[in-house]
Amino acid sequence: MNEPAMLYLDDKDIGEIVNDDLINSTYLNAFNDIPYIPGYRKGHTSLSTKSVSINAYSKRNQKNNFYTMYNIKCLIPKIQVELTYNFLKYYHKRPFILSRGNTIGQGKYGFHWLGDNLSNFNHLKSSITGIFNYNIFGIPFIGADICGFHKNATDELCARWHVLGAFYPFSRNHNVDNALSQEPWVFDSLLRRFEVDIIDEKWPKEGYTLFAAKKAIKLKYSLLRYTYTQIFMISLGIKGAYFKPCFFEFPEDEILFNEMNVLNTHIMLGDSFLFIPNLNKLDSDYLAYFPNSNFNKFPEGDIFVDYIKERTMGQFKALSGGYLDINIFLRGGKIIPYQNSDDVFSTIDLRRKRTTLIINPDHNKYAVGNVIYDTDEIDSIEKKIYLHMRLEFDKDVLKFNIINLGRKNNSYEEDVIEDIILYRASEVNDAIFKTVEIYSYRDKPYKKALLYDKEKDILTIKLVQMPIYLLSNIYFEF
Repeated sequence: MNEPAMLYLDDKDIGEIVNDDLINSTYLNAFNDIPYIPGYRKGHTSLSTKSVSINAYSKRNQKNNFYTMYNIKCLIPKIQVELTYNFLKYYHKRPFILSRGNTIGQGKYGFHWLGDNLSNFNHLKSSITGIFNYNIFGIPFIGADICGFHKNATDELCARWHVLGAFYPFSRNHNVDNALSQEPWVFDSLLRRFEVDIIDEKWPKEGYTLFAAKKAIKLKYSLLRYTYTQIFMISLGIKGAYFKPCFFEFPEDEILFNEMNVLNTHIMLGDSFLFIPNLNKLDSDYLAYFPNSNFNKFPEGDIFVDYIKERTMGQFKALSGGYLDINIFLRGGKIIPYQNSDDVFSTIDLRRKRTTLIINPDHNKYAVGNVIYDTDEIDSIEKKIYLHMRLEFDKDVLKFNIINLGRKNNSYEEDVIEDIILYRASEVNDAIFKTVEIYSYRDKPYKKALLYDKEKDILTIKLVQMPIYLLSNIYFEF
């Protein structure tokens, strides 16, 4: 709560009292009585409302007008977060610093949330653009209060919000103390349910939110290695934003930025996942736009959209809008890490889970991806104590390229590759691959059989069971 905020004293604003007592200068009052008050609402009559006087001096610079609160107030959050970061780094662990106030440059040291929103569908939708903006501002680890902060959330709203909010970079269900509780498990009363007359009897008494939240959070956990890799690459200067508008990845598709509903609701998670949440009331289908690329439903792997050579634009398709539907799609041309999160309750549990690599080729039978593992030490980038692997699939070979080998397996299982899954196998080659030959930096090459799901067109290499940094090439054979 790093702002010079003082809320109430006998129902009077301290900021206003300080102004009345201390300020006599006409010049200084010009700062306080500016023509337009940012964020003006009733009762907020000056920049000093509920805060320190805007004319107060910095203690060490009483004779320099540049150090009045008017000039430095917006920098205080950044200075405090940086000082906190510099203190905590002596523990050598990466700190988690969540800051209420923020300004330019703060993303290097801490995180943020979007502020006091309302429990309604308008604020559910607007949270997306708020997070878009902060990723552009350079603070990628950002989220909104899931289910809303002010007023009472319904089961319907909270179910929708937990599906969206699970994929915020920072996820938190948080509300004001005088509102009804909104944890997913509290919606066990018909009074907290939505549209009581249309409740399906097959649903247990807990309501939709608990089940929607469980499903979404489990999927979020299964993709944490992917999310971590993408945000780590932002720190390395390789990537620019994580939670971003779809047109960032498809800048030539005019529909993605000209159609406001598409622009503000179609989310790219890193460079590989298109996420199109249902932001509407009631259990209903809705229309979504897909740019011209291959897209497979995730995690099921079903082919959903195909690249069409003759088209320059994409296509609209209907999506199922049930409360347990999570409409995330893996883009063609990408390789991503995935971990089974069925029995996972924390990130410590997840680090004991081996990784599966999932390949979704594009129309050129090509795919690329990155995987990064590191310790939780604060200077892993500076000291290069992280493992960065670049993966490349090209028609019949999967290559493992070491970009940085600063960290190897340190008792965790997460950097051991368990399985490798290839989507759209028949599109890569009409004659389905039967075996693979695996090359590593440690053992002689060895062969493994492939499992093929004809209905979904998916090939699987089971039980590779090797640390990723030891793998070299995997050749797919007939």
